[in-house]
Amino acid sequence: MVRGTHIHGLFTRAGSRRAWLNRIRLQRRLPSVDIERSERFTQRLRKELDRWADHLNNHLNVDLPLGHLS
Repeated sequence: MVRGTHIHGLFTRAGSRRAWLNRIRLQRRLPSVDIERSERFTQRLRKELDRWADHLNNHLNVDLPLGHLS
């Protein structure tokens, strides 16, 4: 099963994300994810998102499409 969201930032907070995932894990009789593992994931995720943003900034003219919004 695949679950997703279109609500920006819904799973940004590690505690909320962990609680949601642990509820699903418990339904499937899987062990809960502990806070340390969740925080490591959050740090890794932020690092990868920053890396992706840097890549886009280096290879795209982001000012061009954003300039039309103002």
